[in-house]
Amino acid sequence: MPYDVVSSVYTANCQPGNAGGTVGTPGDGSGTGTPTGGGPVEGGSGTDQTPDIITLPTTAPLYIIQRPKGIICNTLNLDPEEITQINSNDNVRLRIYQYLALWGINPQLCNGIMTQEAEEYIKAALAYFKNHPNDNWEDYYYHYVTAPCEKVKAQFAKIPYKEKVGEINKPAFFKLDKETGFTEDKNGNLTDLPLSASTNDGLSVTYSPSTRGYTHTHLDDKPLGIYDDQGQELYKIKYRIFSPYDVNILMGMADFNKSPENFGDLYGTMLSSDGTYVIKFIGNTSNIKMGFGTDDWEQKYADYFKEYKDLNIETRFLKFMRDKMQVTGVSLYKVRSNGKVFEIKLNVAGTKAESAECGI
Repeated sequence: MPYDVVSSVYTANCQPGNAGGTVGTPGDGSGTGTPTGGGPVEGGSGTDQTPDIITLPTTAPLYIIQRPKGIICNTLNLDPEEITQINSNDNVRLRIYQYLALWGINPQLCNGIMTQEAEEYIKAALAYFKNHPNDNWEDYYYHYVTAPCEKVKAQFAKIPYKEKVGEINKPAFFKLDKETGFTEDKNGNLTDLPLSASTNDGLSVTYSPSTRGYTHTHLDDKPLGIYDDQGQELYKIKYRIFSPYDVNILMGMADFNKSPENFGDLYGTMLSSDGTYVIKFIGNTSNIKMGFGTDDWEQKYADYFKEYKDLNIETRFLKFMRDKMQVTGVSLYKVRSNGKVFEIKLNVAGTKAESAECGI
């Protein structure tokens, strides 16, 4: 993405006008030019019809309000305070646009495609800079993008944790009748989790302000010892990805750390025969949402997974979390046996999960 900055004038239907020019260059349109180049709205005359100009790395706006007809292109659903931030910080605006471009999102015109994930990411960035006005984009990127990946890597590099995971991350434990797991406190102490009194094979996860994270197994499918009409044995299906209850635990830990906000080290880990997954809370206080540790949510989850069985398990989890739980601020990672960590997120269309290696 080039760093050359141009300004644009947009017509009343949010189409590019003919009066754009480079920064500091008077526009070619009729009427009075603006300090950043460009003339008034096409067909208009005089400064009273010149639209607000948003300086961008291309002619595509993140936000534009069109006068005199008052048509607003606001594909990011920015509120007035966020619009002020966009208008007043060239560096942040450029970086946001680059982020969109990397994900194949072009916010040009009023009907530009915008994903919920992109909107949430950008709003999180603006919230960060509101609370950290002296930070730059690199600080934000490290805090919300680089840091979570690096923290997952660091977590699995810690000898006591790595050894404890190694004890239960084995096929024999996935074939047990009950899950196995432990919690970690902020001093690195590891404590085995007790079995749940309310489920046949689950664990009871207790947490407090001192809890850093929790790790547990998800079991393999279990033969029921009964057969269908074709003689095929039936199985109790187990989902080897996080459940709504698992997400609820992470949210509960975040709730304990919201004043002041200190979410960076919080995690949940799931070990299974399908691999090792980690969830981290990367949002802010407004993203904390609980109430998912119920039988009703578990049933909704099971029904959703059956209905969309043609999708892979990562896609189903991310789409369920986004569409049904309406949870934001939770990121998903997969840790391979060689120690490489991959962040998994929905593609731009929101239709399937894609992975990208951390640090690449």
